[in-house]
Amino acid sequence: MKWNKYNNVTVGTILLILCTFTTLKMGHWDNALVGPHPQKYQRAVGPAMDMAQNIDPFRFVDTFKVDPVRSNPGSGKYPHIPFMEVGLAASILIFPFSLQLTTHLFANFLGCIILLLFFFYTQKAIDKRFAILSTGFMSTSYYLNLISFTTPQDTIMFVFFFASLLTAEFFWEDKNTSYLAMSGFLAGLGFNAKYTLIIILSPIIMILFYYRSKNKQSYFANLGIFYTFFIVPETLFRLFIKHIPSSHVYLIPTIVSLAVLIPIFKKPDNLHAKYGHIIKKILQDKVLIFVTTILGIISLVSTFFLLGFNKYIGGFITLDASILLNPNVYLYILNDMKPLLTKNVYYLGIAGWLITPYSSMSKYQRMVIYAFITGSLSYLTVALKPVYFHMYYKFIFAVCFSLLATVVIYQIIYLIEKQAHGYKFSQKKMLLSFVGLTVILLLTAGAVQPVINSNFETQDVKKASNYLEKNTDKGELFLRQNSAYLSLSADRQSISPGSMDYENLSHEIRKKGFGKAMTDNNVTYIVSAGAEFSPNEMSNPYSEQRNVRDIGGYRSALIKHEVGSADDPRYFNSSNNSYGERIKKYIEFETEIQNFYFYRIRETAKSTGSNN
Repeated sequence: MKWNKYNNVTVGTILLILCTFTTLKMGHWDNALVGPHPQKYQRAVGPAMDMAQNIDPFRFVDTFKVDPVRSNPGSGKYPHIPFMEVGLAASILIFPFSLQLTTHLFANFLGCIILLLFFFYTQKAIDKRFAILSTGFMSTSYYLNLISFTTPQDTIMFVFFFASLLTAEFFWEDKNTSYLAMSGFLAGLGFNAKYTLIIILSPIIMILFYYRSKNKQSYFANLGIFYTFFIVPETLFRLFIKHIPSSHVYLIPTIVSLAVLIPIFKKPDNLHAKYGHIIKKILQDKVLIFVTTILGIISLVSTFFLLGFNKYIGGFITLDASILLNPNVYLYILNDMKPLLTKNVYYLGIAGWLITPYSSMSKYQRMVIYAFITGSLSYLTVALKPVYFHMYYKFIFAVCFSLLATVVIYQIIYLIEKQAHGYKFSQKKMLLSFVGLTVILLLTAGAVQPVINSNFETQDVKKASNYLEKNTDKGELFLRQNSAYLSLSADRQSISPGSMDYENLSHEIRKKGFGKAMTDNNVTYIVSAGAEFSPNEMSNPYSEQRNVRDIGGYRSALIKHEVGSADDPRYFNSSNNSYGERIKKYIEFETEIQNFYFYRIRETAKSTGSNN
């Protein structure tokens, strides 16, 4: 009976946390899918809508950055294993709600999964009290509420991130290598969702594995099993899964491969023993250690380039010393995060950083927090450019602030228990944890609610969407500018100004003229949001030379400009604006609705002369 009461209180506490988390943004669930970060809706909701309409999870038709010259615009391979898209498509079919309400409901469900996994992980790695308090902080984090309101791949990544860490704790508890294999596999699924996972998770895994392994031989053998199964999802994806929309026959090798792997998952002991034997021999010979290290580095670098990850250098992977070594960049990020974290969590997190080394927590418990800090700093260093610009990239830092802020409250409760000798606090531990949680929710929920309200509010686009839907057919596309994200609400595919870089489209424009090339490929409208259409704010389709700055160079220039440098932050090279006048001849303004400007694309130029 006592056990049941204890667990009922725990369940009730978790439900309170989930209800608080959900309530913070419920008032915005029926908002149009045009903000915040509307491009994230486009990339997930569009394909999900198509899956639901066709009742086929093995399709993938994009509504965002569509190449109109293709025979089936937008259709193609999976960009990742489509957990988000399939789950959302199923939700659209199951729930009789509006698209935006269903999308936000499903995203919130994923956020609840992250909270539950985070709770169970911190309960195992630290203790139940810390889990309750830290999950309370997490539930009111603006950043978690953001990624569970929009639909970025980060949400799926962090589901598998915490699932992997939790499964690793099961391994350390039971010493069952099946858990170790599953931990690696789950991490691999997260890596497939978003490659940034490896930058964050690897330092955490290596630090915690090193602390928990009994010796170096065991440590490297454990890492060997983890990373062996880590590469499985990405390998299956590249070989088979990504091709399923093109040919369903790829389902067969996918299923067969998984069937073959299941027995290995269940009993990886032999593989673990072999790794241990090989590593033991290597560790006994300094020459072998040196050779193995060199070969390992060569293999990692070769894999990096062979798999095409080098394309992320510059735009994502930051190698610019003038940015990496500029303290103003980091101060800017911290100042940008402070109002979103709220001052309460921000300053508690700073205090937690200072007192963690002297807290009553065990060495391993402190090591967990240090591991997360190391992983987040690794991420900040490698991915500084995207972290600087994108809110949802900062979620891991919100996790660290939640952990550090928890240390402060956790330590206060510990001191209360220690000082109150005459009261039997040993029987009231859950009560004190609940009181601490209540304080946290009172401190943070009220502070973060205005931040959520101001950032999640979106404009009504119903009239603008209805106009586009009424004046175009299902197969017609529109070119959008200035975040004119009407694809989902109007159920029409769109192309971006950057689409002018598509080789086939720009070739047709040079050959046929802008109007003829666009209408031949069913691009019949231009829609600009918030301002009139500016043809010079798009790639020059009349030139084989790009007039768009490299994304890495543009991001570097913009960062330097914002922190005080004189760098030119312009994205489009405006040295030659003549192409804009040529494009204007083919467009005709129709109307402005809800601050969206609609232009019909004409097949022929308005004035006499060349139609090019």
